[in-house]
Amino acid sequence: MWHFYLLDTHIHVKGLEIAAYDPKAGWGHGLNYAIANRGGCHLNSYLIGIEAIFNYVPQYSKLAKVKWINYFENLFSVINSIQTCQFTTFGYLLEPPIVKFTPKILLKLIMTFLPSIAQMFLDLSLLSNMISAITGRKISQSQLLKAGKRIYILERYMNCLMGITKKDDTLPERFLKESETKHPVKNVVPLEPLLNAYYKEKGYSKDEIPLEKTLKKLGITQPEGLNTIKYEDWFFYLYGKVTNTKFIFNLKIVLIACSCVILPLGVGCGGASAIRKTYLLLETKSISFNL
Repeated sequence: MWHFYLLDTHIHVKGLEIAAYDPKAGWGHGLNYAIANRGGCHLNSYLIGIEAIFNYVPQYSKLAKVKWINYFENLFSVINSIQTCQFTTFGYLLEPPIVKFTPKILLKLIMTFLPSIAQMFLDLSLLSNMISAITGRKISQSQLLKAGKRIYILERYMNCLMGITKKDDTLPERFLKESETKHPVKNVVPLEPLLNAYYKEKGYSKDEIPLEKTLKKLGITQPEGLNTIKYEDWFFYLYGKVTNTKFIFNLKIVLIACSCVILPLGVGCGGASAIRKTYLLLETKSISFNL
């Protein structure tokens, strides 16, 4: 889908421009950009936080990165679902005594070489108790993370149904090929081995599609007879089978007006491309499909 879209010149992943952080400054954060369900979103797992900001795991290493990305994807999916600021996570994780009073050098060693053990001792009780107080339902820390895992993998599964493939899980070429920059450390992101380890950790196939057993464990089932949906099918699936000529004409006018605003302002090329593609779909009226 997006893998062909000017990655030699444009700084985006899946049509969303990346923000804030150079992925060469933290290889885990580079993987975060490549596999994020929303595209180049730094908040998908925000691994730059433990790589470069708090310096708990080495920046230029593949060690533990996949384990921590998986953990934070699940945690952040819950936090984003309850509409609280994602950066409050550092309060939940860093304030409990076991983290606050453990020497940092020891924390770094455990988080780098024994990430699964480190995750077992993280205290999310503030978050789970807050949710329980609001909803009236008791929820354990493990249930909290499982809910986040289900959210994240369901998003991924929907993306795959709409045509996202392994080829879309990539970075702009300058982060994979250009080691010579103003940054003092000259390196590129070793994306391929990180991707393979990530797919295995998440329970995806080699083509990055969630395995049937992974979906089954989370109670996610594929609707019978539903195959990969193309962009045009998805558009008309959402809005119904549009047959009213006047409605189509009015929608075209809206799209043209949006384009006139977006292009002069220099808003992301992904948005303009989507508007153009939707207009062309209406122009051809290719609206018949089966689901």
